[in-house]
Amino acid sequence: MKTKHVYLVPFLILFLCFGLVAGEQEETREEEIETRRGIPVGISGRSYGERAMSNLVEHILGTDEKANPERLEEYLERLENRMITEGNFIPYEVQAQLDDEEEKITLDGHAGHPYLLDIPGIVLGKMGFEVDNNMQLLPDKESLGDKLFAVQKTSEAYVRKNPDNSSEVVTQGLYGHHYFLLKKNGDFYYVHADEGYLGYIHKDNLSELDESSFTEYLNSPKVFLLDEILIGERKFSAGSLMRHVDSENNMLKVKMVDENEIVIPEEVALPPLDGREQTLQDMLDFARTYKGTSYDWGGKSCDGLDCSGFTQMVFRSIGVQLPRDSYMQFNVGQLVATPWYQEALEPGDTMFFVSPNTGRIVHVAISTGNLRYIHAEEPVVTINSLDPEDDDYVDRRKESFFYGKRPYVR
Repeated sequence: MKTKHVYLVPFLILFLCFGLVAGEQEETREEEIETRRGIPVGISGRSYGERAMSNLVEHILGTDEKANPERLEEYLERLENRMITEGNFIPYEVQAQLDDEEEKITLDGHAGHPYLLDIPGIVLGKMGFEVDNNMQLLPDKESLGDKLFAVQKTSEAYVRKNPDNSSEVVTQGLYGHHYFLLKKNGDFYYVHADEGYLGYIHKDNLSELDESSFTEYLNSPKVFLLDEILIGERKFSAGSLMRHVDSENNMLKVKMVDENEIVIPEEVALPPLDGREQTLQDMLDFARTYKGTSYDWGGKSCDGLDCSGFTQMVFRSIGVQLPRDSYMQFNVGQLVATPWYQEALEPGDTMFFVSPNTGRIVHVAISTGNLRYIHAEEPVVTINSLDPEDDDYVDRRKESFFYGKRPYVR
């Protein structure tokens, strides 16, 4: 009998080791689910939020057994690298001032979502610091008033890293391109450009709009200039956008930013895309065929899909190739919705959601119009809504909504 027990020991050790490795793999898998392909539901033990926050704090501490005030800047840098997958697209900036006498940290800066605003204070608090969080939630409505949007009225303009005409150029805007205004800094606006990039642009380049005017502008059909043209003595670059009014006799009637209507030759511009609405309807009809299909992490088939796999397959049906994971898909398309503005969402727009525990993009859905969306989440592909009056409204999705993108533009 003793001999049999001796032979069982290696197998017992192997079993225990395998169990530990499997446990670590499960932890890793859960983290991947949260940061790549949708938030899981019903994980046993501690709530997923507690585990995600605990993992985040451990990551920020690194090899430190306890928080070291002298490494505060390093902690904040690690936190930002963990939270923000693409800094050019996500408004988030934090500075910390340590008061040695009171042993208190004061946070300043800004964030573009309430979760991103709260997480730095929560994480530092769990690390043992006393925190006074003075970060600002954008947009700064106090300085902007009711005009939180703008359209470029000049032919060309640079968006810069800082509010200074000599600052590094981030991108360039052209006539008719739109912006989400985040705050005012002297003669500059801090903006989200239509491509999603963040930066500062001089106010003289923009025509500010209220919400209703902007929604009408954003969703109006537009022509895309193929070549540089002169209208009077004014030059308009290729890539400029103008609202389409009518087409007749090889001419296009367009509406300018100042609401004046002019006529340009059809040969110098691409008219609005014909049949786009039907193409998108076909895509959404295909998406609905998945309704009720099981959620499966890593899946892309009728047997089961995850959120980004579902989105990828749906767009493939119309010849649009999206990257595999939600945080990658976020980089594709034109910015059309924000945490504070969803009125312009149209069928076929992609919708992204952020985690309250890590601040990262964790989920993607496809708009079906009227603030409704179809998505893959535990347990099955389903349709929900951001409208509190809708029977399919989900509060946590409304709170975690991040940005809407339009993978096809014009």
